[in-house]
Amino acid sequence: MMNLNGLDAPTTWLFRDMNEELSDLIGELHARGPANPAIASVGSSTGEEVYSLIALLDEAGMTGAKVTGYEYNADLLARSQDLSLPVGSTLRSLEKEGVFLKGDDLDRLRKLLSAYFDTDLDQTTYMYPKVRDAYLVGFEKADITTAPVPESDVVVCRNLAIYSENDAKRLKAIYENLGRSVADGGILVIDNKSRAMFENVPEIRKALEKGYGPPKVSRTGSVYRRK
Repeated sequence: MMNLNGLDAPTTWLFRDMNEELSDLIGELHARGPANPAIASVGSSTGEEVYSLIALLDEAGMTGAKVTGYEYNADLLARSQDLSLPVGSTLRSLEKEGVFLKGDDLDRLRKLLSAYFDTDLDQTTYMYPKVRDAYLVGFEKADITTAPVPESDVVVCRNLAIYSENDAKRLKAIYENLGRSVADGGILVIDNKSRAMFENVPEIRKALEKGYGPPKVSRTGSVYRRK
């Protein structure tokens, strides 16, 4: 499913591709500040990435952070805004991530899911309210192809730009709006396929080299720090 006017990322699950670079990033944020960072999930779909980020923030003791999901698709946005609905499926997360995670990494995922999410016998999953309510959590409509989101210390945009492959004009718009969303000294997190697509457009590649240091690349994504 792809909206031809804006972009949405309908396929997601709790802790999708999160156990490497984002955990390190959260620890770094905790060490250097700011005390209450603003974190944006661009293409937040039904909210699983937002709640996964909250769990990682809480694990690091960073209560009070502002975490906002930005989504173009009205149906996906409405679902994420309804806090009475489940936030995903721990079973789906284990099935999807279990393909890649082994040993200690898989054990850590199980512990995170158990610590922060309440799952009943029907696999209906909610984040514990006492955790969610310790953060400024919101979901807003936004189209990153036409405008930036409010400036944030961390901008996470994964598995969204990939829907604009072979469209250099749209890729340039996405990159420019993401860049305008990242605060000075802030962090941009994208998936590796999007990084490769950006780097294949000379104008974007030059802007990345000028505006950011070399990315930290892992299996699960690429992390850029804005200069």
